[in-house]
Amino acid sequence: MEEISNTLVSVIIPLYNCSDYIEECLDSVLNQKCSSIEVIVVDDGSTDDGFKKVERYAGVKLIRQSNQGVTAARKTGVNASRGEWIMFVDADDTVSEDIISSWIPLMSADTNMIIGKMPEDKVVSPEQLIYDLLEMRRFPTVPWLKLFRRSLFESIDALEFPREIVWGEDVLMLFRLALSAKGKVVYSKKRNYRYRRHPGQVTRTFRVTSEYESRYYSLMLRLVPSGRMNDRLRRALIWFRLVLFERILKDMRFSGDDVRASQWYADLLRDMDQSGYRPSLWFRVLMRYGNADNYSRLHSIKWLFKSLNAFK
Repeated sequence: MEEISNTLVSVIIPLYNCSDYIEECLDSVLNQKCSSIEVIVVDDGSTDDGFKKVERYAGVKLIRQSNQGVTAARKTGVNASRGEWIMFVDADDTVSEDIISSWIPLMSADTNMIIGKMPEDKVVSPEQLIYDLLEMRRFPTVPWLKLFRRSLFESIDALEFPREIVWGEDVLMLFRLALSAKGKVVYSKKRNYRYRRHPGQVTRTFRVTSEYESRYYSLMLRLVPSGRMNDRLRRALIWFRLVLFERILKDMRFSGDDVRASQWYADLLRDMDQSGYRPSLWFRVLMRYGNADNYSRLHSIKWLFKSLNAFK
């Protein structure tokens, strides 16, 4: 246990215009009970003075680069890191003092990933991780509250995505890592991370369109190695697209998108037909009656559709 407790963990913090929050974030990270950490802040072309606040912290490595997006900032941090384990923290969030120390007992030699905020503590295979991720089984798709073995990033370029992928890039990273991982994945119920909501976050301002999702899904398909596609994975990918379909409907009033007239929707219907996929009652209703005008009304009784579907 002594050897494991001294394992270096690299904490990577992408920074973009978070001057108001970066000090609180760094204070929480540097207050860890676990002493074997390195902290790397990657300033991704910020236009505020956040980087000056970072410079005041002794021992924190600051890297400045032109604005390339959060995925590129994480990649820069990983490339500059020395730790055996990688952890991502957003610059506007904070962590508890035991976020790393509580996971030390889980760092066995054959563990590839540790994923927090799960319903239960258990060990799964990378294959199961893929399905839990795509099927949204109460799975936190965000990059934080997770530990990744650094060797995973060395074996593949898990953070190489087009610049225009600004929403859902976390899922793509996890999907690529899970497809290449060989060791076990540990699920943990730990939730020792404080996510801060504030105006300006991509998750609060980005509007999903069928055009974006078409590019996104094409990229996801290219990540699947030859020979890995099977019926279960194909059906999980259909379910994932149905969840995205609901998100597109929700954002239609803002984006002006006509999802049913899109090629993305036509491809979804074709794949469902070829796979004999029968969606849940909720999605059947959405596909027939859902639109920007009545989505909110339908969503208010979503629980009823879920309950009815349980008996079908």
